[in-house]
Amino acid sequence: MKAFIIGLLVLVMAIPVAASQFDFQVEQCDREVLQAIIAEIGLANTSLNELIATSDDTAGVLTALRGLSTQIETTLRLCDGLVLRGEPQPGQIGVVLGPMEIPDGVYRAVLTTPGGVAIDFVPISGSCSLRFDVDAGQAANGSQAVLSATSCAVLVEIIANAAWELALQPIIVGVVQPGS
Repeated sequence: MKAFIIGLLVLVMAIPVAASQFDFQVEQCDREVLQAIIAEIGLANTSLNELIATSDDTAGVLTALRGLSTQIETTLRLCDGLVLRGEPQPGQIGVVLGPMEIPDGVYRAVLTTPGGVAIDFVPISGSCSLRFDVDAGQAANGSQAVLSATSCAVLVEIIANAAWELALQPIIVGVVQPGS
């Protein structure tokens, strides 16, 4: 059982996200921040290893594994740039990305695509929603909307018939008060 779970962990970390490439960047992603995040991930990994070694609770191990995976994915997105991009693969026009956490703030969301794209942010927790639904040519030079995020974790649902890019440009980063 332990070997299966370790193998599953390696497999989950190695699986690329189909039809998408993540790039998320925030200026605060410097060496000290990365070291703190890596230390936190290291503690979570140690706890996960202890749980695997001492428990037959597969559901608990999988929950801990999902938490670690989400933390790693969120860190990668935040440090690589606040941009999602992708293109449909043959026989697949829809994809669901996430879960991902959006730092508290107000963002200018800019969708650029030559084709038709529908993007929905589906909140899992906190407050944030965003929807784009554009026909071919409508966002060739970019279509914009405002995203306000507070303690937000989302799944991102994308249906596309062409390559697309969604950039979240921070306007105000930090705690967002309701109604602001």
